[in-house]
Amino acid sequence: MPYKPYAWARERMRAGMAPVSFNAPVNSDAAASPDAAAGDEWSVVLDERGRRCPLPVLALARVCAQQPHGTVIAVLSDDPAAQYDIPAWCRLKGATFLGEASPPDAGPGRAYLVQSGITPPSSA
Repeated sequence: MPYKPYAWARERMRAGMAPVSFNAPVNSDAAASPDAAAGDEWSVVLDERGRRCPLPVLALARVCAQQPHGTVIAVLSDDPAAQYDIPAWCRLKGATFLGEASPPDAGPGRAYLVQSGITPPSSA
């Protein structure tokens, strides 16, 4: 039987649980009810639909570094790898993965919600 990476994370998500997080906290309220996080609460929306790995994560990293701590960023992506890459990036960089939601325009893909935990460089 071939090795299936991320199989454990897929099974946890299908069961309604958040993937195991080693570094980044997961907002369990948003993960349990992701569509409750209205698009009005999103500070920044990155439309990365049509772009494949690693471009959505690179765009998230670039914008996250420019935003103040605590900014909610929605990454719109139809890349199947984004459901694993974005939470993994959050764990590595200290951002909080808030969960997934439907895109505000009812288009393809998902909106991955991230709260910035990266302190932007000071301009002093």
